[in-house]
Amino acid sequence: MEPFFHYLIPLAFLVFFFPQYRKIALYLSPLSFLPDLDWLFPEYHRLILNNIFLGLLIGLLFYFWKGKEWGWIAAYYIFVHVLFDLGNPSALLWPLSSTMYFITFNIYEPIAFDISLQTITHQELLQSAIHGHGLYMSTEGFFFVLLWSILIIIQRKRIMRWFSNDTEVMY
Repeated sequence: MEPFFHYLIPLAFLVFFFPQYRKIALYLSPLSFLPDLDWLFPEYHRLILNNIFLGLLIGLLFYFWKGKEWGWIAAYYIFVHVLFDLGNPSALLWPLSSTMYFITFNIYEPIAFDISLQTITHQELLQSAIHGHGLYMSTEGFFFVLLWSILIIIQRKRIMRWFSNDTEVMY
């Protein structure tokens, strides 16, 4: 998924549904980019940092450093990033396993859905055309833009109140 959506979707979800934590959510929102830092090493992209153990580690670090809410929100940003990246192969259990997991989602005509969890080894991934960076605006990205546009339209009054009165927590 595109970096913009890795940032925007989890942040918007926290702000809309847990407004009492909006400041913590904003402070920790850059963590949503952390799993993609392994792109600096292309042969290890989605291997080293796109796993559930990074979320646990970061969550525990913030939990013991700043408190329970900080820990849960920090872990949330990592887990949501990993979940959103499941459209491409990711090593969810690294370093225990380098097996890459990904979900394929297809819509056929007439309306039919095909969702499946698949695996590929890291070596197979390096030798295949699946490896590499995705398009800037993928099908999933378009879907999430549409979904968040609908949510913003539905919640527009609440959003306007939130921006007009920053000192009051909106429920």
